[in-house]
Amino acid sequence: RTSDFSTVVVGPGNTPYNDLLEDGVLELLKFSTFTPNTITGSFSGEIRLGYLHKNGEKIPIRGGSVTGVTQDAFTEAVLSSDLVQRENYYGPRGVFFKTLTLAGD
Repeated sequence: RTSDFSTVVVGPGNTPYNDLLEDGVLELLKFSTFTPNTITGSFSGEIRLGYLHKNGEKIPIRGGSVTGVTQDAFTEAVLSSDLVQRENYYGPRGVFFKTLTLAGD
């Protein structure tokens, strides 16, 4: 592509973002790298910033990793109804994935 990238627009889901943050959920916000393989859809990323929601608390976490395959991950994904604009992205504030592989303490 030789021109500027356009904004990627993703439609909202039906669930408010805060309703996705139930007890036991990991809210992952930043990764060291996170580039899916364009052929297989496999991805992995080292967790740089996240929170474990437990007993009404938000416990900071760092380290560990998350892996999966995009096609499998989005099969049962829940998109938030809250929308955000981040650089060239306009869409749901968050996505809840029911099945991903996590590693770390």
